Amino acid sequence: MCGIVSTICVRGGSELIAIEALKRLEYRGYDSFGYFSSNLEYPRKFLGAISDFKIESSLNPHSSITLAHTRWATHGGVSDSNCHPHVSMNGDCILVHNGVISNYDILKSELRDKGYTFYGKTDSEVVVNLIEAELRALLASQLSKDVLYAPESIVKNVCARLEGEFALCIYMPLWKDSIFAISRNSPLVLGRSDNTMMLASDEIALRDFCDEYISVPQDEVVSIHRGAMSLIALTPKYQFWQELE
Repeated sequence: MCGIVSTICVRGGSELIAIEALKRLEYRGYDSFGYFSSNLEYPRKFLGAISDFKIESSLNPHSSITLAHTRWATHGGVSDSNCHPHVSMNGDCILVHNGVISNYDILKSELRDKGYTFYGKTDSEVVVNLIEAELRALLASQLSKDVLYAPESIVKNVCARLEGEFALCIYMPLWKDSIFAISRNSPLVLGRSDNTMMLASDEIALRDFCDEYISVPQDEVVSIHRGAMSLIALTPKYQFWQELE
């Protein structure tokens, strides 16, 4: 059982908030942990329990978007390559995942036929590459390259092919000020404060950081967008919240 936290902040500090919240989810996983922020080129990964490391001084106080994860190994052993966050082969997608994808081996074979290679053994790495493949296929088929295909539809299309249970938080550099999330039979909670919106596997991770929180609807893509002075969270059906300075 893994734990995920994702943060998006108007005034910075997303890395620190994510790591502090992740410590509260250590009961869900403790063989490794890692995080990625929009200020980093690659994820930072650590083998061992998050409580064994003191990384606060190395965190970027100006970071605005962070995905973080603490792991208890299911697919693949305890290694840097199997630690989250996972990055797609061409770097178009980064994600953290809680749950188990039961048909990942079939999907992995399909991706290999398309030329994808894998650095680890996890089902999560299959999902991140499926999202990238969907994104690239749709962009290649567009008549106008000036209009990007809706990222929520990309996530929805991929997740329709997944069997099992999952909670996913996703970052795509094409939409550099956004986080996308979806869950099925795996808890995912959305919270907010005046500076921050957060997603986590358990509301305990949001306490002290968020004033209120709600459960994310099953199989609905939640989009959290950061503007210069605002945060907004919504699904294709309705808007959750909007924060304006």
